[in-house]
Amino acid sequence: MYGYRDPFIGSDCDDSSFYCPYRMYEFQCPLCTGKRQKVEEYPIQQQQPPKNPPPNYTPKLSDVPVPNLILVEFGAISPCIFKNTYIWLKNGESFWSYLTFISRNSVAGWRYINNRWVYFTTNLNQIKNYICS
Repeated sequence: MYGYRDPFIGSDCDDSSFYCPYRMYEFQCPLCTGKRQKVEEYPIQQQQPPKNPPPNYTPKLSDVPVPNLILVEFGAISPCIFKNTYIWLKNGESFWSYLTFISRNSVAGWRYINNRWVYFTTNLNQIKNYICS
């Protein structure tokens, strides 16, 4: 029954030693010598859309310095988190956004479309340029 038993428990443990990765408490056989770490809990992040609309102007791409890079880097766009950011995509789309998550490969947040905020995600390699306000 692989998958139900903890593979790190030695063979000297009885059959009642089970491990459930979805519980905070782990059952440990007293005969086992190895100790397992407690399962970590991460707080659930409530992501709410911004209460205010973005600025009522549209920046021009010609006003923004175009980087000489092929793709946008994680460290360069990370100061734009929790700020109104105008994004130009390589497919020609452009929009105001409010970024709430930035990873090494993607960004996520709220995109302003038709006078309302809509949740979106995109890869960093799809972003042509951006500007934070």
